[in-house]
Parts: sequence; C-alpha cells; structure tokens
Amino acid sequence: MQKQLKNGIIFVVFLLLCFLLTFSPLMKDKVVLSPTEAKNAAFDGLIFDDPTAIDSLQVTRRIEKGPKMLYRYDVKFHYQGKDSSVRVLGVPVRNVYLPKGANGSKSKVKLKGEYDKINGAVYDNLQMKKLLNKEKITFQATSEMRIPLSEDVEDYAFTIVTDPATITAYTGKTVADIGVFLTNVKMEKFSDALGIEDKGLRPETSTKTQSGIYTNTLELIDGKVMSHMSTARNVAVVAVIVSVVCGLALLLLDKGKLLPVVYVAMVLFAFAIPVARLKVPNNAGIFIGLPLVAFVGYLLFKLMSRSRLKLKSLDFRQALGMAIAVFVLATYLFAVPRGFYL
Repeated sequence: MQKQLKNGIIFVVFLLLCFLLTFSPLMKDKVVLSPTEAKNAAFDGLIFDDPTAIDSLQVTRRIEKGPKMLYRYDVKFHYQGKDSSVRVLGVPVRNVYLPKGANGSKSKVKLKGEYDKINGAVYDNLQMKKLLNKEKITFQATSEMRIPLSEDVEDYAFTIVTDPATITAYTGKTVADIGVFLTNVKMEKFSDALGIEDKGLRPETSTKTQSGIYTNTLELIDGKVMSHMSTARNVAVVAVIVSVVCGLALLLLDKGKLLPVVYVAMVLFAFAIPVARLKVPNNAGIFIGLPLVAFVGYLLFKLMSRSRLKLKSLDFRQALGMAIAVFVLATYLFAVPRGFYL
C-alpha cells in the first residue's frame, strides 16, 4: 500500500503540473481576437444630437462577402427640427454617399457615455460568450464621421459599410464575425436581409436597450468550425477523465505488466487538458513545453517502478526519446493544422 500511495502522489503531482501549464505563457486561447481587432473593434451605429427631431428611422442590415466579411447598413429617416448633427459610429470602409444638400465631415472622436454598461449587456447576450470564456470583446464608441442635419434636406437615405470584429480559431479560420449597431433613437423598423447562401453560416441576432441606447447585435457564426471545436473539446474532456481514472486504477492494482499504460495515460492527459480548457499550445508550447512535460513525466514514471527514488542514466536517454516522440506528435496535432511546418 505504501508503494501505491507513493505512485499515486507522483501521478497526481504530474497531473497538477500539466494543469498549471495551461495557465502559463506556453498556452494561448483556442479562440481569440487578433491584437488589432481587440484594439480597434468599434460599435456601428448612429448617435443623434437631437433624437426628438428624428422620425421614421429605418435600418436594414445586410452582409457583403469578399476576402473579408463586411456589414452593410441601409439607413432612412426623416428630420424635422433645428440644425444639428449625427455621429456615425465606427469606421466606414467605403464612401458614404449622402442625399443632395447634405455634406459629411471627417473628425475622429471617442464618445462619452455609459458604453461600458452597453458592452457588458452586449457580451452577456452573445452566443459566442461560452467559447470566448473570460475574454470579453470591448467595442469602442469611436466616430470618424459627422453628418450635419437640416430641415432643408428632411429625408435622409444613405448606406454605411463597416468591418465587423472577427473571432478566429488557432488554425486561423474565422469562427464568427460580430457587429453591434447602436442608436439613441427608437427605430420604426430594424430588419436583417442577410441573403446567406452558405448553409454552414449561422446568423444569431439579439436586441437590447441599455442606458437609453438601442442595440442590435449580429453574430455570423461558421457552424462547421464551431462544430469541429466543440467536438474536439468533448473528446478532450473524455480523454482527461479516462486518463485520470485509468492511471489511478492501474496504480491501485499495481500490476507490473500494465504499468507502461500509466505513462500513456500521463501523455494523453498532457495533450488533452489544454484542449478541454479551450487552450492550445503556442509554438514554444509545442516545441519546448510538451516535449519537456513528456521528458519529466517519463522520469516520474520510472520512479513509480522503483522502490527507491533514484534514477539511472538510461532513464534520461529513454526520457529524451519519449520527448522526441511527443515533439513529433505535438507538431502534427497542433502546428500543422494552422499551417506551421518545420
């Protein structure tokens, strides 16, 4: 029983080290915003100086496919009141053509208001929230265009095209495009005319009112990528459970011939626990972290078969061989799928 207790402690210490490794810089989130996206993600929408002067606001949202998915908003409204203006949120990626008599101007500002609360409300309603885990998408209330409003024009109609925030998998594939349209005017009609032909794309919409601002969110999710990631995570969770149960059971039984299976369980746990936690090793994790874990794990495994905690020089050579094998396997499983080749 003393030997079994010793081996059980060694096994659990190894599992704990692998778990703690998922919090290290050697691992990264499986689903991320690029640094540029995280910094520049902005709300779409219209913020009016005088909301009471706006009547019959109608917005139709469409998507435009290309090398990058774009969101298009066709806007119509009637204006009646003293001269004022409206701020266009976000950064239009195409020219905004205004009706005759209306002239927009460029001026970059960051709007003040309770946009932190709006961000929180948007995040709480996202379908991607579970997959993003604790990484929140923070949209900025920035504007680079101001449109003067006047009764002389009255009826305004124009189109705004923006670049949504893109969530990508570690393989580089797009998981979802997310855009949030805001306005401080109660709309007569907001509709989506997405015209999606690709059955793999799944649109998810949500509406909410927060701090007097009306929000309409569109998540355009790639169902195939999501399904693949969900399946991978479910398999990883099962692998984690099997490796722990199998390893502990074999140590408890103390069958010498079956002891090598314990090391297999240790390696399986090291590969599965990051994926189960929606993490994947980065390049350093693939080429250094996992081989090092295999090396240390093998030495710990050899200590399980000894009555004394003593290692031989042969153990280190065998551990190096195991590290090389794990290096090759990790490269195939994690590096090759995202297009990194040696």
